[in-house]
Amino acid sequence: MLAESVEDGPNYTRFIALAWRDQPERGERTSIITAVPDEPGSLYRLLEPFASHGVNLKMIYSRPIHGKPWHYNFYIDMEGSRLDERVAEALEEARERSLFLRVLGSYPVLRGPLAEA
Repeated sequence: MLAESVEDGPNYTRFIALAWRDQPERGERTSIITAVPDEPGSLYRLLEPFASHGVNLKMIYSRPIHGKPWHYNFYIDMEGSRLDERVAEALEEARERSLFLRVLGSYPVLRGPLAEA
């Protein structure tokens, strides 16, 4: 360790629980991974269907694509199940505007002491 307590605020770690299958019928959130063409406005065009269908995005972050400098995958969490009509329509429109789009799953939101920690 080179130094301790170098952060300028609280440090949070996100844990992901995996299951053999998702639970869309109980889904309160849906997670996807996607990529867009490397051109002006492509991320805007990807996100626009979510706004027009009233789907609230809770988190979006990018990670570099291995072996493709300056190209990124986007991980997006949204409110609602992929079975919800508005979510399904937004996902379909976003899929048409992306290089690929994969639904990672729909799942219930964690509640209770662990969620508040």
